[in-house]
Amino acid sequence: MMLQTTVPANEALEDVGMATRIGPSPAEIRAELARILSQPAFNASARNRRFLTYVIEETLQGRGCRIKAYTVALAVFDRDQDFDPLIDPIVRIEASRLRRAIEHYYLTTGRDDAVRIDIPKGSCVPSFSYLRVPAEAGPVAHGDEGREADPVLDDIDAQALPARPARTAFPAADILPVRRRALRQMAYAAIALAALAVIGWLSATGYGLHPSGAAASTEVQAPSILVEPLVAANAGREYDYVAAGLTSDIISGLTRFEDVRVYGTATPANTTVNTTANTPGDILPGSGTTPAAMPETDYLLSGTIQNDAQMLQLNIILTDRQSGQHVWALKKQWSLTDATLLQVTNQMTTEVTNALAQPEGVLLDELKRRMARTPAAALTSYECIVKFRQYWRKSKRVDFTDAEACLEQTLRDDPDYAPAYAALALVYLDRYRFNFAASDGQPGGPKDPLAEATRLAERARELEPNASRPYLALSLAYWFKNEVGKSLDLAEQGLALHPNNTELMADLGLRYALLGRWDRSKPLIEEAYRLDPATPSGYHIGQFLYAYMHGDYAAALASAGRIEAPYVVYGHVATAAAYGRMGNPEAAAPALAEIRRIAPDYAGKVRADLQRRNLAPEIIDAVIDGLRKAGLRLTAL
Repeated sequence: MMLQTTVPANEALEDVGMATRIGPSPAEIRAELARILSQPAFNASARNRRFLTYVIEETLQGRGCRIKAYTVALAVFDRDQDFDPLIDPIVRIEASRLRRAIEHYYLTTGRDDAVRIDIPKGSCVPSFSYLRVPAEAGPVAHGDEGREADPVLDDIDAQALPARPARTAFPAADILPVRRRALRQMAYAAIALAALAVIGWLSATGYGLHPSGAAASTEVQAPSILVEPLVAANAGREYDYVAAGLTSDIISGLTRFEDVRVYGTATPANTTVNTTANTPGDILPGSGTTPAAMPETDYLLSGTIQNDAQMLQLNIILTDRQSGQHVWALKKQWSLTDATLLQVTNQMTTEVTNALAQPEGVLLDELKRRMARTPAAALTSYECIVKFRQYWRKSKRVDFTDAEACLEQTLRDDPDYAPAYAALALVYLDRYRFNFAASDGQPGGPKDPLAEATRLAERARELEPNASRPYLALSLAYWFKNEVGKSLDLAEQGLALHPNNTELMADLGLRYALLGRWDRSKPLIEEAYRLDPATPSGYHIGQFLYAYMHGDYAAALASAGRIEAPYVVYGHVATAAAYGRMGNPEAAAPALAEIRRIAPDYAGKVRADLQRRNLAPEIIDAVIDGLRKAGLRLTAL
């Protein structure tokens, strides 16, 4: 539980006599900063790490009142004296990113830290608080009270302040210079008592506010979800621990997905369930908590686990908190005779998190439905990313121009929005590898899409070094630059950072398949589709190649049929080649017609095209042989 009250920010913390006894000391704050900066879970760029260090040191040195968008821009972001925060939003954008990185850190690695550092919305001045109060310290934080308002930050960010208990403050006029020190000590004592009263009230509700309560915002952001503690119903008291562990595992699993914001809560102390009034399978509320005590999120996930003989049943329901509508539910049993309890709970976690948060999962599907009613000109930066994902999953040429234009506009409006850099890099790569837009007579686009895609992907990685999509874009860019080793290394690095990212997994599997490295390609692609059956269908090319090169042409044809990319030539090439090897040119005729429609000159450049894509020579020869037997009149071999 974190309680925040504050001391004046216009004095050096080292000089405030009570600070070391009622809140984190400067030494504790610096130690916490060092801990944060050393952790891989702190997903912040190098300059945002400088940003955090700068504002903390300025505050500790008593210069918190000087921290404004202007001073930060000059000190951290290398802007010159002509910097205008009303024109250049760099500080606001990076402050928002830094808050998200801090929030994620305290949701994961830092959840057991004793001290918490925050950058409150509407300010760049940090606040400091105890998450676990030491015996010699009171639950007090040093923050930005008394700071001079920064209208640039306040006008934009203050509306997103999370709801929290009102802070107690003493007007400066009440503290007379003659008695200033004594009255300050009395004030802190009164504040501490008020804070303890708040603790008592929250404890009485049975709910603890999560340290990083969700911020309300007028702009559409990544969907947010509050995971309510699961309840063990009809399962015996020993399963309370299983329910608590499963709740924690689901929260942890969801945090691995970049497109979802996840929040947890303190487990209710006295949750009771009427097990006689509910039949097995009923969805039970996770607690009787007051909704006002919950962080403001888009969705609430709640449910139960139930034990019946050798079966463990999970009942989960997802609720839209604005409408109260139940948008998804899961009721499923797992056998405890075929697997250990740990294996079963791992399976439960995987099923829930993938169903909710994969790119074609429930949460993003709900957002897409809302976006369908939004005019294109009104789409926010995040919604443009969702629009890109819709295009990326199907590679529909008809969606290409809209996705490209939306992302280009996003970067003009929001020049440091890292996800848009990575997404636009992937769009430009499609311009290059599929010749999109050019054959449609569409204007625009870079003169050298491969070089521009590489630059954008590098910029995305600079802004978000631990995000996965920059690695996917970089891996593809270097693949088409024929730097195969570097491409594979980048994909492996990205997958190591995000081992559940099915697109990285499938794309890396496809790269290995093109090289004929079946020992790596086959398990990667199979696992990607097992975790997320909606992984882009183009990756079935890897499965096609495995079956085709092993002489199983029926299985190869089945894999080719799963490729839902009618505007790209390669699914049709796979179908025609499989029919050719099966000795059925008549069945291959429709696929050959599609090849000629999409790329009229393809018969004269098959080998050159496949070589450009780094296919192993023996695979190229086999595909050309299948196309020739299918009836494609190859004009160059």
